[in-house]
Amino acid sequence: MPRRARSAGATSTNRCKTRFTPLTAAWPISDGRLFRGTGDGRIFALDAKTGKQLWQIKGGDPLVGEFFSSAPIAWKGLVFIGATGSDWGIRGFVIALDAATGKEKWRFYTIPMGNEPGADSWNIPETAKRGGGAIVDQLHPGPRCG
Repeated sequence: MPRRARSAGATSTNRCKTRFTPLTAAWPISDGRLFRGTGDGRIFALDAKTGKQLWQIKGGDPLVGEFFSSAPIAWKGLVFIGATGSDWGIRGFVIALDAATGKEKWRFYTIPMGNEPGADSWNIPETAKRGGGAIVDQLHPGPRCG
């Protein structure tokens, strides 16, 4: 049976009823929601008070090594998280989701391909498909953005 995840500051009587085990303990909270990515490529939001799952998406494909081990950030109605898995040969990316619905707003690949700027820097273009570029640490919007 899977272990149960616990929200930040949870007591033994205040457990979130979930079917996943986050890889790290950071759970950003925004507008009463907790956000997390998982080792099997999912990203989800929980109600911070009740632990009820509000939404869940498949953000990465674990069959090709894409997963989420760093904590996402929540900022101005969006959730940002980067895919991990360069050891498995992924093409790294950062994804932005609507914090209320989980709908994908945009995805930025850290390894350019095709007509993307910088793609011509790969001597063998086919290698960019599994070129790495994973995000292994928490993102930050920067000093100008908050």
